[in-house]
Amino acid sequence: MVMVIVQGAVLGRIGKKYSSGFLTVAGSIILGTSFILLMSGNEIIIYLAAIFFAIGNGVMWPLVLTILSIVAGAQYQGYVQGFASSSGSLASIIGLLLGGIVYELPGAHAFLVLAIIIYSVFFLSLRLLSFEKTV
Repeated sequence: MVMVIVQGAVLGRIGKKYSSGFLTVAGSIILGTSFILLMSGNEIIIYLAAIFFAIGNGVMWPLVLTILSIVAGAQYQGYVQGFASSSGSLASIIGLLLGGIVYELPGAHAFLVLAIIIYSVFFLSLRLLSFEKTV
């Protein structure tokens, strides 16, 4: 429900104020923070983490597709969108498999590993800010 609200009502408004690159970077920070919050084990904080996860994911994925469609141009837009969708599906499958393996780590270490992966995406996505200016 939170993702529906974010993608439906919120994203359109904040998308007018901030660039897609900036919002993608912000979404990755929020998504990584959700995994850090999951480490607490506190029930209320876990619910907060689920909200952060939905917000981060709801902001990031549509904007990644937006950036891809802009960069691809009209001629290759359908090809790039299809490839991105297929890649996203494959990443979901691999992510679920690897997530199951990582979840076997003792204690909250699994969430720490996942947070590190998402924060790595954050650092890689910082290039979007400079790349966006040139496009």
